[in-house]
Amino acid sequence: MGTPPTRRSRNRRSTPTSRAASRRAPTLWKRAWTTGQAASKASARCVCPAPRTRPADTGVRPAGVHSAPLDPRVPAALRELGRRNRATLFTVALAASFAALHRFTGQDDLVIGVAGTHRQGPEMRGLVGLCVNTLPVRVNTAGDPSFTVLLERVREALLDAQQRREVPFDLILDRLGAAARGADGTALIRVTSDVLGEPTTLRLPGLADSYVEVGAGEAKFDLSFGMVDTETPAGLVQYSRTALDEEAAAALGAHYAALLTAVADDPGLALSRLPGGPPAAAGGETGGHPAEALLRSYPEVAEAAVAEPAGGPLLAYAVLRGIGGPSPAELRSRLRTALAADLVPAAVTLLDTLPRTADGTPDPARLPGFPSAPAPEGAHADAVTDGFTDLLGHKPGPDDDFFLLGGHSLVAVQLAERLRRALKLPLTGLDIMQARTPRAVTALLAAREAERAAAPTAASSRPRRTREGTVLVTGGTGGVGAFVLRELAARGRPVLALARPESAHLVAGEGVDVIEGDLTDLDGLRKAVDSADAVIHAACTFTRPEVDVTAMAAMVGTWSRGPFVFVSSVDAYGHPAGEWVAEESASQQPLSGYGQAKVDCEGLLLRAAGAQGRGGASAVRSPLVWGAHQRLRDQLRWGATGVLYQAAREGRPIVLPRPGTHGHAWYGAAWVHAAALARAVVSCLDSPVHGVANAVSGHLSWRDLATGLTELLGSDSEIQETDEVHPDLDHRWHYHAGRLAPSLRAQPDEDWRSVLAAMTGPAER
Repeated sequence: MGTPPTRRSRNRRSTPTSRAASRRAPTLWKRAWTTGQAASKASARCVCPAPRTRPADTGVRPAGVHSAPLDPRVPAALRELGRRNRATLFTVALAASFAALHRFTGQDDLVIGVAGTHRQGPEMRGLVGLCVNTLPVRVNTAGDPSFTVLLERVREALLDAQQRREVPFDLILDRLGAAARGADGTALIRVTSDVLGEPTTLRLPGLADSYVEVGAGEAKFDLSFGMVDTETPAGLVQYSRTALDEEAAAALGAHYAALLTAVADDPGLALSRLPGGPPAAAGGETGGHPAEALLRSYPEVAEAAVAEPAGGPLLAYAVLRGIGGPSPAELRSRLRTALAADLVPAAVTLLDTLPRTADGTPDPARLPGFPSAPAPEGAHADAVTDGFTDLLGHKPGPDDDFFLLGGHSLVAVQLAERLRRALKLPLTGLDIMQARTPRAVTALLAAREAERAAAPTAASSRPRRTREGTVLVTGGTGGVGAFVLRELAARGRPVLALARPESAHLVAGEGVDVIEGDLTDLDGLRKAVDSADAVIHAACTFTRPEVDVTAMAAMVGTWSRGPFVFVSSVDAYGHPAGEWVAEESASQQPLSGYGQAKVDCEGLLLRAAGAQGRGGASAVRSPLVWGAHQRLRDQLRWGATGVLYQAAREGRPIVLPRPGTHGHAWYGAAWVHAAALARAVVSCLDSPVHGVANAVSGHLSWRDLATGLTELLGSDSEIQETDEVHPDLDHRWHYHAGRLAPSLRAQPDEDWRSVLAAMTGPAER
């Protein structure tokens, strides 16, 4: 998944004029806005200039100011520097602001806002109003240039921005939409820069006037650099106390003044030799390797570790605060500019989380590329390595990440099917996506083999019907089918379970016979249906609709007695016009391939019902299915709700469609407890609905689900709202479920909070 869109602002904010604009603050982007180009690709989040946790947005930004005096010669020297380089004093001060921001954050791609006037030409002299616009100026400081080279870059970028000064800043925000906002909702410009001259007063006939300094109680931006060009020159920073702490801001103010002095004395200095540097590590973390401390000091890095394998090179690991951050090469480049050569790690590896031992220290045995644990050996390991190699194009190391090697969901399914057939062990694509490395996949296969050895021996796979009332169940190894098997066992119904040979041990048990087969084995399906007195069809490929429809046609063609229950989906309704959907409502386009397959399967079943000795047919449409089963846990993590789950797990902002977006008052989803769904499905054996019925336990808004996930996962993710709708969250329907209501009535611990707690418990982490 990519990064969810962030909130689009409709607020209109005036921009103070000229030098007063320095009392506002800058914006820092990892991939920033460029005028007229790549605007739609500027999807990276804004990053605070310092590692300070931002509180919930209350609309108030208490301001602070730190200044340091300059030698009176400094402004004159900077003017001369500008004259030699065809730049004004303002441009020189702006270049110094970029240099200070680069030294403070370690980032190269930066945006600082400046004020530009709309008051052009004599025709506007009589106009009363604030004719000021904010200009985003983007400069790249990469390559450790000298200050004079940086000044040239800044001059060109400023001239380019001024060529587009008529474009209103609010229009830029509106056109960029989500791309113009950071993860915390802050708009593009968060850092500004200006030169502050002598204050002026309004002179009116007959009146005496004097200048009164009014303290700024609120900062309009996170950070503002200001060079005071008066008889008592100074370098100052104004900052929002919600973005910078006192210590970091004081250091930045002192460094900015020192930097102005340094470039006045020697403008040929490289940026790496100028005063300034990252703030002290957050949380008081000290000690450790210098590279580790420096990595932790960067605003984008949440955790870091440095390790040195015996006889191996120095290795560094970092966990970013969000997606779209610096690459491993960029982080190592920063370390190279700040550390001696012998202290620079050979590589920096990005991790989702830093593996730790029981005492909280980093666990070297679980760090990728750390050769403390021998590579796995044996037939399982060889098969896994060969599968990775053939499907991903090159041979992996034991701890190489599936996704970083170029893997995706379709390759995960292909790899799982290959290993399942070769090793005769149960494995799914979701297993691959969760395990991710050859070492972890090999360990999972060993665990599955041990589970099979310890399980009861499966009954004969020969199709037979030795007991009256035998119910054929497909999909018994899945989340829904497993609950159906439990419900049938509780009612004492004899069961014939369809399963692949490698999965037979997962369904074998008292009262359960096993017949080998799957949805692609049409002869096996026909034999299975012919051997039973009733059918509950709960298996589905999810990704191959043609297989699902062909399998249903084979089963219906053989069905000759007893009831047939098909576990369908509310996706078969498509996109109804109204908010509430009655049972058996007509399908509305667009339908997904999955939803269309469900409709087609239902049609095959319902048209055949009641003819040639067949019993009644029931198509039970279910929404999201939740329950304490690993397959259902996997779907919570990686299915339609995965965009919410993964954001909460990683502490990233959770971005939801605002109620009313696109004219829809509610966004969320229907859900059903797997146990309630099983009760409803089994009830249809004795009382077929002779058509379509919904199985719904309740409806849950995305905000309620996101709030529940953050609480259960202990996440500090901020929940934001946007006027855009992520495709996985474009759901706004409620479904009536009257026909199966008695079976769906909630039992103890079947409320949504209880079932989510079970699904996100220790087995999930």
